[in-house]
Amino acid sequence: MALRWSIYAPDRFAAINADSAVPPCELDLPMLTNLKPMPVFLRHDAAHTGTPLKEVKAFETQAKKVDVNLCLVGLGANGDEDNRKVEAFQTSLSGARRDLYARQLEFASNDPQVNRRAWLRIDEYDNRNNPNFEMRLHQPNGKEKGAVIETKKLHLYPATIDAKIEENTIQIKTSRVGSLTVFLSRCMFDQEKAVVIIANKQTICSKKFAPTLEFMLEEARRSGRRDRVYATAYSFRVR
Repeated sequence: MALRWSIYAPDRFAAINADSAVPPCELDLPMLTNLKPMPVFLRHDAAHTGTPLKEVKAFETQAKKVDVNLCLVGLGANGDEDNRKVEAFQTSLSGARRDLYARQLEFASNDPQVNRRAWLRIDEYDNRNNPNFEMRLHQPNGKEKGAVIETKKLHLYPATIDAKIEENTIQIKTSRVGSLTVFLSRCMFDQEKAVVIIANKQTICSKKFAPTLEFMLEEARRSGRRDRVYATAYSFRVR
């Protein structure tokens, strides 16, 4: 469960340790970029899960394509090979520290309810050539489908954002995004200089942003975090 939730709410996870977990389904695979840069440890045990090896391999292949820091063990009978993987994985993590303000950020979302990662939020999706569909969540009832708990609309293809901060400039590339909001912190920029936001090679703004106490308190209340608080935000449509 944590493996799938981390895709949809990546800000809530620092690392993933999934034991005999069912890998994300085909609908989730295009959004595996959200697992970056958190480390993911997955132990597959055929005796404790009904997940076919083919699905686990598909997850591994897609994770490698987007450079997820994945350690996957339990695919074969070679325990020594698994031990070497785990040792190398642990070594790569020793001394590593999280970049709380993520100067480089990738995000994908097909669900309007989970539309934010760190300092980026998708406010509107571009629906052109991207139909949505209805998904129903049912109450478990043995082998039968129970009552519908929730109905939501998802997009067939996820909206994607690739953004990075270089000094006082934010460079953003988007796909299937109609509008978005950038959240700004005093730890991210030189407050004495203008912040430049460039989206899809178009300059959106170049201005100084003044922090507000009211905004900071609301952000702290919403997130429940004290180690990463944003001081103001700027919303715009993507051209």
